[in-house]
Amino acid sequence: MTGILHYDRLSEPLLDPNVADSESLPDSDVTDFEPLPDYSDIAAADVAAVITAVIAFVTIIPIVAIIIMIKILKYYLELILFKN
Repeated sequence: MTGILHYDRLSEPLLDPNVADSESLPDSDVTDFEPLPDYSDIAAADVAAVITAVIAFVTIIPIVAIIIMIKILKYYLELILFKN
């Protein structure tokens, strides 16, 4: 034996028979809950607006920033190369 204690699940009962019907008892944490909010009023247009905003921030804004940076770099390159 390696000194490791082994637990045999099959030899032990999983549930105490006296507590097996505990689901029928009311739980104070469960009875005092607030109902979940109803989000069924969210329209497809709202979801589409969120998706459009995410696409705008992920794709369009970085592309515009890259175009602006290219124009700035071209301006400074022309200043350096065609300095009279």
